[in-house]
Amino acid sequence: MSTDIEYLSATELSAGFAAGSISPVAATAAALAAIDAQDGALNAFRLVDAEAARAAAAESERNWQAKSSLSPLDGVPVSIKDLLLTKGWPTLRGSKGATDSPLAGITRNPRNLDLTPGGSSGGASASLAAGMGALALCTDGGGSIRNPAGFTNLCGLKPSFGRVPAYPPNPINTLANVGPMARSVSDLPLMLNVISRPDTRDWLSLPYDNADYLAVLGSGVDGLNIGFSANLGFATVDGEIVGLTAATAQVFGDLGARV
Repeated sequence: MSTDIEYLSATELSAGFAAGSISPVAATAAALAAIDAQDGALNAFRLVDAEAARAAAAESERNWQAKSSLSPLDGVPVSIKDLLLTKGWPTLRGSKGATDSPLAGITRNPRNLDLTPGGSSGGASASLAAGMGALALCTDGGGSIRNPAGFTNLCGLKPSFGRVPAYPPNPINTLANVGPMARSVSDLPLMLNVISRPDTRDWLSLPYDNADYLAVLGSGVDGLNIGFSANLGFATVDGEIVGLTAATAQVFGDLGARV
């Protein structure tokens, strides 16, 4: 467990909010301070609405004190990808580029400013790696959550299509999903529990089953079917990458999955 509040996981923050040992106001202040200190170099955010964030944190603190939190994530600082509609904010959809933009400039990797944080959810990965929030709400079509998570040593999940309702529909239809990115594996199902709640505007979403994804996190992969292709039947892949991914697939086989 980190001793710096800006690097606490969402799971740790939620537990602290419930116990009264951590304040949503303090967590938000730490995230905003990290943004002020680092985002000039990283360029992870297109919009930072500090006033609204502080007001929401104060409301969240009152919710926790009244034992009426909206969810376990009430008050946890979350960044929102610029593809998702957010009340009162512009949604520019990256406009001219993704993480290396003629409009907004280049986003840098906090691990090494000479390197990219990946994309297209590169602002999310950069902000999480730098402690500028505990969670990120992202989208993934061909790797836009998973790639930047890997580039910055984080965790990301592309859920099954329809598991997370989305509105308006993504222009690439069923290829793209909304999903979470975090610094901790346990934070992914914690966030998925919240963002998979129903939204009647998305008629392609799966029926809501009120599943607790956190409860099954440690249940293992024994008996699961996992498809693996080294090159999707056509791509030229570096031999080192082929070896590493094949070894990773074998780990799932060793744990009992049918690969």
